Amino acid sequence: MDDATDPPVPDAMDVSPNNALPNHNNQLPPPATSPKPPAPAATSTTNHQNPLPQTDPSRETHFTYVLRSYNTIAEQRVYSPYHHFGGFRWRLLIFPKGNLSSNHDLSVYLECGGPSAASTNSSDPIVSNLTPYAWSRPARFYLVLNHPTSPLAQAALLSPPEKPPRDTHHSNSAQSPAEIVKEASHNFKETASDWGFLEFAHFSMLQPGKYADAHMNVVISVRIQLQDSAPDPLLSTTTPLDSRKETGFVGFKNQGATCYMNSLLQTLYMVSAFRKAVYNMPLPAPGNENSGSELSYALQKVFYELQTSPTVVKTKKLTESFGWDTTEAFTQHDVQELKLILCDELAERMKKIAPDQPNALSTLFQGKLLNYVECINVDFTSTTEEEFSDLSLNVKGCRNIYESFEKYMEVEVMEGDNKYRADGFDDLQEAKKGVKFVKLPPVLQLHLKRFEYDLTRYTMVKINDRYEFEPEIDLSRFVDKSDGTDVYVLHSVLVHIGDVNGGHYHAFIRPSIDVSDAETKKPAPWYKFDDETVQAATEEQAVQDNYGMGGERDLPKRRLGLEEDLSAVNGAQNPPANLFSQTRRTNYQTRRCSNAYMLQYLRKEDVPYLLKPPQDNDVPKALAAKIEKEREEEAKRQRDKAEQHLYMNIAVATNLNMAEHNGSDLVNWEKVHPMSVRRTLQLGELKQRLQKERLVHDAQRVRLWRCVSRENETTRPDSLVADGYEHREITDPNSRDQYIHTGYNYPLYSARHGYYGQEEVVHMYAEDLYSPFCLAPGQAYNAYAKNLQELSEESKPESLSPMAITDGKNNLIIETEALRSKMPVPSFPLAFGKEVLLFLKFYTPKPSPRLQWLGHFVVDRNMLIRDLYPLFRQALAQYHAKDASLPMIDEDAGLITYEEEDMHRITELSPDRSLLQQSIPYDTNSGDIIVFQQALPTENGESEELVWTGRQNPSLGDGTDLPLGGRPLPTVSSFFEYLAYRIKIEFKDKATVGTSDEVKSIFFELLRRDTYRVARKVLAGALGDDVDPDYLRFFAPNRDIPANEPLRLAEEDSLDRALPIHALMTPGQTEHRIIWYERTEYHITEFNSNDEVRVTWRPDGGARLITTSTCSASPSGGTASMETGSTNITSGDGSTKSEGRMDQDDIKVGSKEVTENDKSSTGIIIDTQNHMEASKTFSVLVPPMSKYARVAEEVRFKLKVPSDVKIRMFEIKNCRIVKRIAPDEVIPPILTAHDCGAELRAEPVPADETDEALGDEYELVTVFHLSKERQPRTWRGLTFFGNPFLIKLKKSGEPVRNIRRRIQQKLGISSSEFDEWPLCECVHTTSLTLEEDQVYKTQERASNEFCTLAIEHKGSAPVRRPPLSRYADKPLKIRS
Repeated sequence: MDDATDPPVPDAMDVSPNNALPNHNNQLPPPATSPKPPAPAATSTTNHQNPLPQTDPSRETHFTYVLRSYNTIAEQRVYSPYHHFGGFRWRLLIFPKGNLSSNHDLSVYLECGGPSAASTNSSDPIVSNLTPYAWSRPARFYLVLNHPTSPLAQAALLSPPEKPPRDTHHSNSAQSPAEIVKEASHNFKETASDWGFLEFAHFSMLQPGKYADAHMNVVISVRIQLQDSAPDPLLSTTTPLDSRKETGFVGFKNQGATCYMNSLLQTLYMVSAFRKAVYNMPLPAPGNENSGSELSYALQKVFYELQTSPTVVKTKKLTESFGWDTTEAFTQHDVQELKLILCDELAERMKKIAPDQPNALSTLFQGKLLNYVECINVDFTSTTEEEFSDLSLNVKGCRNIYESFEKYMEVEVMEGDNKYRADGFDDLQEAKKGVKFVKLPPVLQLHLKRFEYDLTRYTMVKINDRYEFEPEIDLSRFVDKSDGTDVYVLHSVLVHIGDVNGGHYHAFIRPSIDVSDAETKKPAPWYKFDDETVQAATEEQAVQDNYGMGGERDLPKRRLGLEEDLSAVNGAQNPPANLFSQTRRTNYQTRRCSNAYMLQYLRKEDVPYLLKPPQDNDVPKALAAKIEKEREEEAKRQRDKAEQHLYMNIAVATNLNMAEHNGSDLVNWEKVHPMSVRRTLQLGELKQRLQKERLVHDAQRVRLWRCVSRENETTRPDSLVADGYEHREITDPNSRDQYIHTGYNYPLYSARHGYYGQEEVVHMYAEDLYSPFCLAPGQAYNAYAKNLQELSEESKPESLSPMAITDGKNNLIIETEALRSKMPVPSFPLAFGKEVLLFLKFYTPKPSPRLQWLGHFVVDRNMLIRDLYPLFRQALAQYHAKDASLPMIDEDAGLITYEEEDMHRITELSPDRSLLQQSIPYDTNSGDIIVFQQALPTENGESEELVWTGRQNPSLGDGTDLPLGGRPLPTVSSFFEYLAYRIKIEFKDKATVGTSDEVKSIFFELLRRDTYRVARKVLAGALGDDVDPDYLRFFAPNRDIPANEPLRLAEEDSLDRALPIHALMTPGQTEHRIIWYERTEYHITEFNSNDEVRVTWRPDGGARLITTSTCSASPSGGTASMETGSTNITSGDGSTKSEGRMDQDDIKVGSKEVTENDKSSTGIIIDTQNHMEASKTFSVLVPPMSKYARVAEEVRFKLKVPSDVKIRMFEIKNCRIVKRIAPDEVIPPILTAHDCGAELRAEPVPADETDEALGDEYELVTVFHLSKERQPRTWRGLTFFGNPFLIKLKKSGEPVRNIRRRIQQKLGISSSEFDEWPLCECVHTTSLTLEEDQVYKTQERASNEFCTLAIEHKGSAPVRRPPLSRYADKPLKIRS
């Protein structure tokens, strides 16, 4: 809703009541980012004489409305009756309490309700050919508040409220006393159907004695004057003019920030030679639209729509052919950059298509220049010919194009340090370097360099200096050996408005230019192409207004006599505050940042060839036919979309769908193909369509049920569609079910078992009584068949058009429309309250579990379950005759029956109670499901096949898997438990993590309700007979590796606790989850009574776990890996060995050789000088509150470490040795758990690092690996990585050179690589580099237990510098 406000409002701005109240006509308000258009001219007058101008009576109308007792109206808005005039409907929209909560005025608007029913025959060109979705009607209107004593008001007040008087034009003498008149103009349309005044009359004026009578009645009259479609300055600009009609051209839709592309495409399209070259590119081959020609076709389509479309052209398909996404559509790029890339892409495609033909793009845009270097003192000249498609000209320091060309061709003297080395001469020579133009192209594109890098501000700035360009230029003097034809006329000006951070592009183009010398030639018209808007422009607007402002040679500055230097306003600076008056300053601010950015000139003699107007025969017939076909398809899609509310999607399940479904509920609706039908379709017509599509055999023997979603998430038949009356619509609101019609119109209403509505697809069930799955049609149908047979016997068969059907006894019946007309309708309903529709399923656990749907039947609700057994056996025998794989029930075996409420609730039924007594169904005539199976053997004679041994087969995933791997499912309840809680578990071996071995996986189908004990037993059975399930434990997954902490589960805990919570939200669906398992050396009960300590055994002391490749890579801060597999190690001699694959001579303990028996028992003890074995992480169990000495004993026992080898332990955190752990220290609880942030490292003590070997001369010092690059997550400003280690140093001090040599030897790194790593000492948050000749003494540093040395590794990551681009970092690229 829009307002034309009173003149006192500043600048006559509109106030939209959409911001105050919900829009009464269900139209969304304009986006918040869209600027509000200026208000139309609106006036308010209080007259004693007639203020309304006289117009053509056939183009205007009057009507009057009485707002009675307006102060008592509770409604928020009031409408007057429609007044039909000019082919349109008009009425008043009044807000009696105002349209804003804080408003103190009556709000009145004129609303146009669109074309009248008879408007298609109107002679008015604006009214004719209108559709309900596209109409507009320009009009000027006057809203008049009449004084109650005026003759018009008196007549209106005396008229009945339902028939207000039609106003007639009255004379001036009748215009007494004064009346208030407000006028406005607006282009009414569907999306802006009302216009008026938020503040029409203050409530203080609407009092008795003023403009309301004693009963608070207010009389408002309206006068409407229809306007032509020609532009009218008084009309609202909310609707753009028809640019095709006004200018002959259309614009482009802006996708977000594609104005630069829109301007370029308009410029290229106007060049007829380029347009024809695009049209003549080959079309994509049928069925091979992705052959690489989709870009050329998208451009062809855009040009074709520019030539033929009546409305704005969209470019989304074109940008999609570029390979662009939404991000690029909202990223503004440089227009010159896009032009170069687009033309290069098209040129490459043209070369591939026709390599032997001249390239049209090269002919149009390509020129040649000559780069030369000419020696001054010797006879030598070097020349290089270069092609160009556009020229970048300097703006700064140049006044016009001629000065830019002179600067472009300036000769540079190469002298001094910049002398030139000429071939054949030993000495450097003075030379002249320059450029000559050999040939200029027919289409000359000049890029004005308005964006430069400012070295004083270290940023990009825009050059807004004044730069002149003429409509006609002569460049002959700049072309070498010119023939005088290098005269160019200006064709287009691409303008950039904004600064270096962004802005907006639009283009001024002359589509036609008269280059004749005739004195009577007309000036070429200019047009402004600004995205969707195309409008005529003057040459001053296109040329002079886009010169720019500022610079040292700005002529306007001298004309104004300004003392300030305007060259300082480039970039983002503002002009001085006192530079102009307010009016001049506003104009300056606008023009200052708006200037030409790219110019396109055409060779004057080629203009007749380059600017031919578009012709229909320019477009190849195949191209036009393809595009028109796509247009028709798109129009059909739009029509279908517009008529979508007339249709509904239904999915009709048949007996065949149910027979193929072997799960819970009746059918898998995702496999039922939906169809679209009209909402007004009659039930009989729908049945005929089902028969035509072979979904049912006979439309006359089908009952169609409406299915609803119950509260237990099942979908069951609920009631007959249209009560079974074939002449009724399927959405008949008069249905017996008062809720049935609401399901098709999307609100939610409670039904018997659930809810109708808000469904994308309406579910139905076709109960086909001809189908063999119909086990018992019911008494109502049998009576119907009997009556039909009697009628057929009385009729003459030869006079009928027969349709053969059979009843339940296979008797042939002749049915015709004449017979059916004598039958009561519906044809065969249920006997409501007595008969019910039920479905039957059979379950058998052998040879494999199977749940089979057998059919449907209609029976009396009072029947006992036992009385239905013969029907059940007959249905099973009937299905067995077709499918022998379904086993039969023994004749002497009993039956057990259940009701399937949902997959979680299966209720056993008593055979001696009726359906009604057991609430089947819960309500009348809705379809419940009965499941039966053969009674199980007694306890003494229980079948061995139904006893589970605790083992099951792994899942192979090849379609041959049995449910739960062959685990017995003896009852219906156990099978539905399987359906509800089944889950696929992938068990992965934790021992393979960190090794070169492939991770071993075993898949099982289990139940979420399976216990921890059952899962371990199933897994142990698959791992081998020798695997005890009590020596297995599980770990949850942590991305691609197991979690550090094992799952803490009791024996009877279910797998639900071991799985993520989101895995439990979709019952009935097979989920795939991962559980890691570990074979332990301890019984699972021992973990409950002891503390588990994770120990990382580092036989190398952490010295050789940093390989060459690891050290040179960019490290990341964090915890070092606790699990290390096979690692390549570089030895001191340069050879490479792999952990875990040791030579026989490599295993030593100190200087003592290890015997063969020792090697077989230990396999991990190393010579700490040269050799190493693989590290490993394992658990040891110790009693609570034990000391670390107990952990060392367990490690020694577990790894069979000789007694003469000492073991030391450290706490490692964030790749740092935090502390050395004393053997008598009590283990804290934090380390008994699996602390992911700490590592307990145990390692053998080398012989030269024992306390005896160190003595008083040496001490141990930690060495860390330090990253040169600082990471966001660091320890005290320093980033460590890898595994720290210890070296021994002299307490009295030692040269750094010796320390480095000892570290290099311990690491086994080559000298060439190790020399690049400086040795540092880390003190608090800084690292101090130690010089080679420096003597390092640990006593001089802080009183920590360990002094910290670090090796600083060089990072290989490149330094990223901020881009200098004035646009987004993402480069412009066409990726098609």
